[in-house]
Amino acid sequence: MANALDFIEGLMSFFRESSAELKKVTWPTFKQIKVFTLVVIVLTGVVSAYLGVLDFLLTQLVSRFFG
Repeated sequence: MANALDFIEGLMSFFRESSAELKKVTWPTFKQIKVFTLVVIVLTGVVSAYLGVLDFLLTQLVSRFFG
């Protein structure tokens, strides 16, 4: 029974501490979220295009050697 009470007490302590830490967080503004989302989408497109071109070129190179 003591283990169950210790567990519940520890769980309650965890939630209290988590709540206190979340109050210290500086959350981004909606404008920052929009900008960061756009940056992620653009960079994902750039990296995808780069990898696509690299894959195409390497495929062509390998197919020329191994026919």
